[in-house]
Order: sequence, then C-alpha cells, then structure tokens
Amino acid sequence: MRAGGVRESAPGRATPSEPVHGPHDAAQGAEPLRASQLMTAEQLAERWQVPKTHVYRLTRQGSIPVVRIGRYFRYRADAIERWEEVQADE
Repeated sequence: MRAGGVRESAPGRATPSEPVHGPHDAAQGAEPLRASQLMTAEQLAERWQVPKTHVYRLTRQGSIPVVRIGRYFRYRADAIERWEEVQADE
C-alpha cells in the first residue's frame, strides 16, 4: 500500500519525466500524459475508443492494471502503456 491509502495492483515504477501519448492526443491538441499521471475510466475509454463499461468490465475481471483510491479506480498511464504493448505482442 502506498501513502494516502493508495493501493497499486500492477507492479512497476513510474518515470514522471517521460510523456505518454494516447492514439489521438496530437489530433485533439491534448497535452501528453505524464507516466505517473492517473486516468479515469472515461479517459481510458476515450483513449481506446471503447465504451466506459468495457473499461469497467476489464477492471472487474482483473485484466488491466488499476490503482484503487478508496472506492475509485484509476489507471496509471505508464502501466496501461506497458499492458497495451504486451497485448499487441499476443
């Protein structure tokens, strides 16, 4: 468990200075995510262009790395990017 009651279910360390880009960030002029930045399910769904319910389903199944903050789920940009790379290799 990390400080502030934050529990991380996916191992790994963030590199805050390393930007992480989504598939369509540049097109929308959005600022790139920092590796340690947390995303909501809505932001992750937008990144993947899927319904938010799909993100929640993968979360419940334990299929994607998630950070639990109290009753809320958040997704670390660096952990999600690593997960995406593994999925692309399969």
